[in-house]
Amino acid sequence: MSGTRELVAPDLRATPASTDAGDRQAAIAVPTDEAAEAAAPRFGAVEIAVLVLASLAAIAAAKIAQPFLVPLLAGILLAYPLRPAVSALERLRVPRFGGATLVMAALLGVVGASAYALHDELDDALAQLPGAARKIRIAFEREAAQKAGPIANVKEAAEELERAVEAPSRRPGEPAAAPPPVPAPGAQVQAFVTRQTAAR
Repeated sequence: MSGTRELVAPDLRATPASTDAGDRQAAIAVPTDEAAEAAAPRFGAVEIAVLVLASLAAIAAAKIAQPFLVPLLAGILLAYPLRPAVSALERLRVPRFGGATLVMAALLGVVGASAYALHDELDDALAQLPGAARKIRIAFEREAAQKAGPIANVKEAAEELERAVEAPSRRPGEPAAAPPPVPAPGAQVQAFVTRQTAAR
């Protein structure tokens, strides 16, 4: 066997197929999970890097070609809903170019007439926009003033608890003790740094 190569076949399981009584049994090869994993593509770091760079290059090319691609895609997307009207004109023996021109002219006429008809209403709506925004702001301010909200309720409850704790410790008629002064944030940071350096 020195001059010949040995072929190693993948691990295949044979399952018998159902046959009639006179036929002999045939075996169907079913690949194992290992064979399926070997057939699955595996990407290395270089292949992944190339895919990422190719994707970035495609995005950059689309960004650069945007002035050309946007009208082209808009035209393609506009052609689909207008195709039945052009086909109907074509059945009436109007050439396809002429039918497309008529349909586009009709579409532009409808859009232009709609814009002209709605021009006054749009101007009125835009003129009323600052007043409407002011009304909304005032309504929100009133709502905030009327409803203190859950945070204000929690603060009020905390104040009541503080009063309840202080009440037994002072004598009747004695003024409440002033709360301890709150150190400035800079002093708190300085105290923290001092404690940390002292701990070392």
